[in-house]
Amino acid sequence: MSKALEQVASQLNDSLQKCYAEAAARNPTLTGRVVMKITVEPDGTVSEVQDATDALGGSPTAGPGAHQALQDNQVRACVAEVWRTAHFPEPPGRATTFTWPTFFMPGPREQVDEELRPR
Repeated sequence: MSKALEQVASQLNDSLQKCYAEAAARNPTLTGRVVMKITVEPDGTVSEVQDATDALGGSPTAGPGAHQALQDNQVRACVAEVWRTAHFPEPPGRATTFTWPTFFMPGPREQVDEELRPR
């Protein structure tokens, strides 16, 4: 599932960046991590997406960097909606839940993803 997850995340990159770009136009220094908890059903559809940023995304006062939770609810809701539309190759026989962080920062609008750990 890890390789498939990376492929799907890569396919979603442009849509995820659009979520951030709109907010960055309002707040050019907006930086931080958004963490989604995603459940994929046996048919490859996404059945649930939860914003786990506050639980897993770090402190809102941690300062700029990977441990700072992104403090923009519109971006977080947009990221959740992008993941809801994703379709995965069928997981092996049962639903799979995982968390996926996305780090946004001003500048070249580069997205940095890292898989925390499938659950």
